[in-house]
Amino acid sequence: MKSYTEIRMCESLSQLIEKKSFNDITVKDIVKASQVNRQTFYYHFEDKYDCLRAYLDNQSQEIIGDVTTENWSECYLHIFRYIDMHPTFFYHIDESSASSLFNDFVLEAIVIILKKLISSIVKLSATLMAYSYNWSRKLNQLWHNIRWTTIA
Repeated sequence: MKSYTEIRMCESLSQLIEKKSFNDITVKDIVKASQVNRQTFYYHFEDKYDCLRAYLDNQSQEIIGDVTTENWSECYLHIFRYIDMHPTFFYHIDESSASSLFNDFVLEAIVIILKKLISSIVKLSATLMAYSYNWSRKLNQLWHNIRWTTIA
């Protein structure tokens, strides 16, 4: 999310979802709760689904944080702890026409973890290969020096 206004509208939507089903929430409810006009809402979002998608994308980024090869399993578990901590919110989404966004939220968070984990592994592999190459050169030089020392 980029602007304060977007964040405010998304937060307002999440607060409304805590109280009632996503299907029962209108754009009018969101703009009233976030104290913006309807035109501002449509400047930032296509519809209430787009607003929910933006909110969930932001939440998945916050939940995951900095994934490393050491903490990836903790990040993975954090996704499900987050869902567990917000049961009403996710129930109201899952039992609505936006249920696919709930699935997308979980899958997107897992994809973020995997991408960051793969990126870390690739960087680590490149580093190890560079060390391996340097050690190979050093061993080769050492062997060469030993051979010349024994011949001479």
